[in-house]
Amino acid sequence: SRGSTVTYEPAGEREGVLRLRTVDRAPRAWFVQWRGTLRFGFEVAGVTGSIASCDIDPDARGAVYRVAWLA
Repeated sequence: SRGSTVTYEPAGEREGVLRLRTVDRAPRAWFVQWRGTLRFGFEVAGVTGSIASCDIDPDARGAVYRVAWLA
């Protein structure tokens, strides 16, 4: 999406926090469907992974995903 940013902060060797921000407000479903995109990324990388949470910001312009994976 135009103007969206994705950042990643490691929280260990195989876990971290992914932050998604968008310029405009987005429906809750838009942020939730990103979980599927992240799961697909695990498949592409050939690892077993999990998304522990999807915390959507109150302003509906961002979300935080806690991710982890096994080698």
